[in-house]
Amino acid sequence: MYEPIYNGCLRRFSGFYRYRAQRIILNPNVKWEDGPNYPSSNEYDLERTVRHEFGHWVAKTHYYDCENSPMTIPTHKGDWWRSTTHHNRRGC
Repeated sequence: MYEPIYNGCLRRFSGFYRYRAQRIILNPNVKWEDGPNYPSSNEYDLERTVRHEFGHWVAKTHYYDCENSPMTIPTHKGDWWRSTTHHNRRGC
C-alpha cells in the first residue's frame, strides 16, 4: 500500500508537468533515517527524499525502473542514494 512520505507541488498543464510551489513538507508520522546511517527495511531515507524533491526544483523529472538517480520512483522503505556509484534500490 502506498504511504505518502511528502507532499509534492505538482500541477498538470496541457500534457506536461510544472512545479509551482517550492517547498518540501515532510510527513512527521513517517519513520525517517536522517543519517549518517542507512535506512533499515522499515525506514525511509531522508537524504534521498530531499535530494529527489530538490531535483524537481531544477526541472528534473521522474525516472522509472533502475535508473542511477535519486529521481527514480517509487521510493521504498530501505532504499537509499548517495551518489551514482553508491546507492541501493529494492529490486535493482
